[in-house]
Amino acid sequence: MPRLIWVVAFGVCLLGCPGSKPKSLPEAQHASEAERPPLRIRVTGNNELVESIVRRWKSISDQPLDLQSVDSEKLLASESIKADVLIFESRCLPTLVERRWISKLPKLVLDTHSSESSNSDGNTHWPLVWRQSATYGQCLWGIPLGVPMMVIVESSEEKSPPLTTWAERISARKSKAAKTLSTDNLVATSDSLLLDRFLIIAASMNPKPSETGFLFNINSARSRLSEPWLGNAATVFAELYSDQLNLASVQPDLAWELVAKKQADWALAWPSSRGESSSTVQSPKSWVDSGSGLIVSLTTMNRQSSASIRFINWLNEDSQRQEFSSHTAGIQPLPERWNVSGERIDVNRYREMMKRAFDDRFVVHELRFAESFSYRQSLIEALKRILKDPATAEVELQKCAAAWDKTTATNTREIQKRRFALTLDLEAYRD
Repeated sequence: MPRLIWVVAFGVCLLGCPGSKPKSLPEAQHASEAERPPLRIRVTGNNELVESIVRRWKSISDQPLDLQSVDSEKLLASESIKADVLIFESRCLPTLVERRWISKLPKLVLDTHSSESSNSDGNTHWPLVWRQSATYGQCLWGIPLGVPMMVIVESSEEKSPPLTTWAERISARKSKAAKTLSTDNLVATSDSLLLDRFLIIAASMNPKPSETGFLFNINSARSRLSEPWLGNAATVFAELYSDQLNLASVQPDLAWELVAKKQADWALAWPSSRGESSSTVQSPKSWVDSGSGLIVSLTTMNRQSSASIRFINWLNEDSQRQEFSSHTAGIQPLPERWNVSGERIDVNRYREMMKRAFDDRFVVHELRFAESFSYRQSLIEALKRILKDPATAEVELQKCAAAWDKTTATNTREIQKRRFALTLDLEAYRD
């Protein structure tokens, strides 16, 4: 027994007596926020948003941010991503998922936002289309910050009836003999905005809007660009902008203001609360999520999960959404906060339409599928040529269709069908 007591006493001394001072923890374990490594955050292409995030983050945390703006095309062309948090356009989501660059939304974060929901199904309080934009393969991969969906904005003229068809708009534009811009201006045209506006027009002219997909035959994965009605849509697109090419490339919120200030007769735009006069707004026959909505996700290269989750939850707060929405239409306040007293009545009317549209399942998502950027770029280049000569629309789209089918054959059609299924939440080929 004495020997046992001696062994226990010796062990206690080795471990430290109850009243003794514990060993010092490593410096990094009790470092202040200011001493932590910078949280690495990458944002696709918006320097104003980057500056605003850094400024507001300083008011709640001393942890430094390594926050940089990156071009979305360069991001997709790179071999990897070094970041803890990524804020990116929704059109990039399937590609990022397939490359395993981002993680599923953590259950801790999802449960937090589900508990705030007033929906009877217990789902998050984000609108349906927002959730769709952040969903791939039936999994939520990040917090949807917003999905801007464009509508037709027109100057309100009491004595003239509103234009209701694309043919009427083409006629009205040409009859005004507006100053024609040189086709040299096309070099400054924003690729994504050209494509967005074409998709809006094409979706509104779709002869079978109830069917899933109009740019591809979903079952065969073959392009439908050579079909006559899409050639007609491309011709309309080019003729609409034949005398005001700047409206084809200008940012949608600025296009809204040009109409409000009577500097343009109409535009395809998303909302802005700035402006000097009211405008009428109309919904296209089909709503289009052009892929410009923003999502915030944790990356698989994340080094600081708790700090990253804190940042993501902070970014999703309504006060932050209100502030950051002034820098990008890809971030929007939650729908219940859209009707703000004192805002222009046409903005609120627009947002009421968006509320209804955001719970409608029919949204164009086709050009979001994984590795879709080569398809997008082929169509953009065709649209640029069509803008220079609307009469070539049918031929150019046929060439583009052939290029798409060649790319699909290279990737194999079964892989492409699977990508469609995961992106559009189709039953066929679902994992």
